[in-house]
Amino acid sequence: MELVGVIAVIAIAVLLNGLIAKVEDDSPGGSNNPDGNWPETFRKPKIHQIVIWALGLSVAAWLIYMFATK
Repeated sequence: MELVGVIAVIAIAVLLNGLIAKVEDDSPGGSNNPDGNWPETFRKPKIHQIVIWALGLSVAAWLIYMFATK
């Protein structure tokens, strides 16, 4: 059962790393946005983007809780 937890943590870490890299690259001055304007998706996010971020943060908080109470 621990193997499943380890695989889940690795998968979530890879996905979170990708999300963080996307935000960094698309932010002003990043490699995908050298002119310095915020993209429309960051200024006015759609509801599914908010739900995905909320779910990701919830899973991260749950994993921290699980490891902290073990």
